[in-house]
Amino acid sequence: MDPEGTFFGVMTDTAGHGTSSAASIASKGVVEYDIYNNTSKYKIKGVAPGAKIIPVKALWFGDTVYAWLWAAGFDSKDNKWVFEGKPRADIISNSWGVSNFPSLQSGPGLDILSLILSVLVIPHTLDDNYPGVTIVTSAGNSGHGYGTLGLPNASPYGITVGATTNNVFVGYGSFKDQPRFGNTTVHNNNVVDFSSRGPGIIGDPKPDIMSIGAYSFTPTTISKIKKDPSQNAFTLFGGTSMAAPLVSGSAAF
Repeated sequence: MDPEGTFFGVMTDTAGHGTSSAASIASKGVVEYDIYNNTSKYKIKGVAPGAKIIPVKALWFGDTVYAWLWAAGFDSKDNKWVFEGKPRADIISNSWGVSNFPSLQSGPGLDILSLILSVLVIPHTLDDNYPGVTIVTSAGNSGHGYGTLGLPNASPYGITVGATTNNVFVGYGSFKDQPRFGNTTVHNNNVVDFSSRGPGIIGDPKPDIMSIGAYSFTPTTISKIKKDPSQNAFTLFGGTSMAAPLVSGSAAF
């Protein structure tokens, strides 16, 4: 952080998951990609190319609760979290979740992450001047049965996003000669089988909204392991990790 209070983060992403999630929101669509190895070039633009991304360390070297509090406008002072007057992020998008919840000794929705998420969404909970923030989470890829939500996506106050099908990946890579969900092109916009489902802990229907998660093209990290350096840095991305940022970007737009 510089003397004027500008914050920045330096992140590395060797797998490309975070880069593709962020690009689903804010890719400006400048680079052209030779996706199908033909003469046509394609630009991949996010749903909110004018949005700004604040990367927050949470899972690897970090703490999710601290990361959320900081993004919501809180700072740690004298061992207390104090609201600084304005959230740093308008929308907190989460392309992650914990599905193996029995070892956590609490059901999804009653765990600490889901409870903290609920508190941060509601205005005036932690400070009289706190306006609340919009928190979007991926439903998870543990479907197709009922009750397959994990955490923190079982929070009743967060926006939980499930995944639907799309046809744009047909003709690419291992899908080059595959039919489009049968022998027709019309079977898209269906709930994909792996998308996790509710109900939530209080019986509320989940997910709250759906978006494309099977599949679409996104930019990826240029340092991605095993990536052919002669090829442009794009990938076939999917899952509720893609669906959630598409909804976050739509809200930002």
